[in-house]
Amino acid sequence: MNKNKFYKELYRFLEREDVGMWGWVNLSDEEYKNINIELSATKRSEKDKSYNSEEKNLYPLRLKVRLKRLLYSYTRAAENCGMLKTQLEKELKELGEICDALVHAYNKAAGGERSSAINILSEKIFKNIQFSDFNMVLSEMDYELKKKKKTIKLSEEESHQEVCLYRMRPTEKYELFGESGLSHIPFNLSHQTNNERYSICGLPSLYLSSSAYGCWMEMNCPRIETVNIALFKPKNNVKFLDLCYPNENEAYDKQRIMLLPIIVACDMNVKYPEANYKYEYTIPQLILESLVKYRNNEMHGQVLGIRYISVKRKTANLAYSYKSFKRLYYNYVFPPVEIKYEGQCPIIKENFEFIKATTSFYMQNIEREMPMRKKYNDKYEQGLFYRLECHLENQMLVYDNINGAQNL
Repeated sequence: MNKNKFYKELYRFLEREDVGMWGWVNLSDEEYKNINIELSATKRSEKDKSYNSEEKNLYPLRLKVRLKRLLYSYTRAAENCGMLKTQLEKELKELGEICDALVHAYNKAAGGERSSAINILSEKIFKNIQFSDFNMVLSEMDYELKKKKKTIKLSEEESHQEVCLYRMRPTEKYELFGESGLSHIPFNLSHQTNNERYSICGLPSLYLSSSAYGCWMEMNCPRIETVNIALFKPKNNVKFLDLCYPNENEAYDKQRIMLLPIIVACDMNVKYPEANYKYEYTIPQLILESLVKYRNNEMHGQVLGIRYISVKRKTANLAYSYKSFKRLYYNYVFPPVEIKYEGQCPIIKENFEFIKATTSFYMQNIEREMPMRKKYNDKYEQGLFYRLECHLENQMLVYDNINGAQNL
């Protein structure tokens, strides 16, 4: 079997959207009719997408189709790569069982049996799961660096790799927050938390992104002049559940393959963005709650959160396309380990160092004094978000008229 081209083949089939090829999904006539209605609905204007009491809840069908498409794409990719028939049948059966567990868990949660849904996922998904860590992230960064070195000569300082994670907080005023204002929402303000893709009301989690631009997109593009952007760095090599699609250059890995149904189920666009309840958040939230249950076992204390790929990468007219700039769209969520009456989770603070924060307005007022040491190599490195990252990462000197040189 050609393991090195498997993911490339998989994505070639998985990304096809034409309805004509959907005969393999084995839908009933009624389901096929409904899914065509659903696809037509995506072409309507935003005004037409508002809630209609006569519309059917087609999310379960959309989920089923996405999972069926995955199984079909996996089969075709495996055949094209020369996988043995016995191995293909065995792994298809395992993938099918995970797909069935996801659908079953959703149905339980939709029927008010959320604890049963968590038990289903805990038993089926977390039983023999393999977790990733920041050493894996550094390996990804090293791969990107090798590609960059082919086009530009980097100094020893610029070749040094560290994992940098970013967090953004919008504000209408020109003010700069400190660590407490840029970590997760304090426990005494838990009533301000919202339902998000990977978190639920009342559970303030730390959301981080691999880039400043990724943060900005996740926040729905707030006013950049006043928004706060902070840099965090992991102090320990904590583990996380990696729900990002494997890179095309990766070799076939069964553990990674078995995560694909979860990734596909969690990576669905929200049909009703303004609704209080979003169907598409159900499974990601159940995965997070299952992770918390798994993590709270003393044997798994190092597992802190989830890495996932941003759904915003599918947004039209992105400044930086996902195909060319995948590194910008990785997100992380870390739910609290120890719940307190106020403040933030001490375990999260122990594992992530707050470096500093800045705003675009603040940086623009001092950037004339800032030596830009980085050499521009691609489109992203020529923009404001990269300059913000450089400012946060580097200890640059500016001059104060009274006190002389000061470190920012």
